[in-house]
Amino acid sequence: MIYILNNVYPFGSNTLSNGDMGKAYTPIYYYMWDLFNGRANLFINFKVGMGTNMYDLTSIYGILSPFSWLVVFTERSNIPNFLSYLLVLKLCLISVTSFILFDKCYKKLDLFWKVLFSVIYAFSGWVIVYHTNFVWLDNVALFPLLILGMKRIIDNGDYKLYTIILFLSLCYSYYISYMEILFVIFSSFLLFESNICF
Repeated sequence: MIYILNNVYPFGSNTLSNGDMGKAYTPIYYYMWDLFNGRANLFINFKVGMGTNMYDLTSIYGILSPFSWLVVFTERSNIPNFLSYLLVLKLCLISVTSFILFDKCYKKLDLFWKVLFSVIYAFSGWVIVYHTNFVWLDNVALFPLLILGMKRIIDNGDYKLYTIILFLSLCYSYYISYMEILFVIFSSFLLFESNICF
């Protein structure tokens, strides 16, 4: 509905490329499209200033995220419009992962409430405000699974899910991961003292 009301592609000619999405992430998606089509170098990009090392930007700009790799399925000229689809996919994933958390932690909660809270998490104020920092949304999607991993460690000592999700979070964006780690440190005291699930 938001896309329709604001004439955002594919329902109009407007794009979501504003702020950081337009100035930082869209050029990275152009670079990735060029990389996948053999037109760019994996380690250095001479189109940025006098050349820059691209390897150290993998986590900052989400190059390791599988969502970023979907750019190969569009035309280079369509990349700003393609980000509209990508945002919808990320919001859907955020809803799904939060639903998994609510379903595992609150088994007695009615399905309606689980779905409602999942959608509320996906459209929270933080997500709406920071949607232009496109790659941070991957970490928002992983965060409920990180909490579920914490619960599994406390409940039965199973650390696999927590380790995998924390590793992926660090790979996708260490900017957001340090805040997730702070949450883990401070909330672990509550989790160890009581058998609650956030």
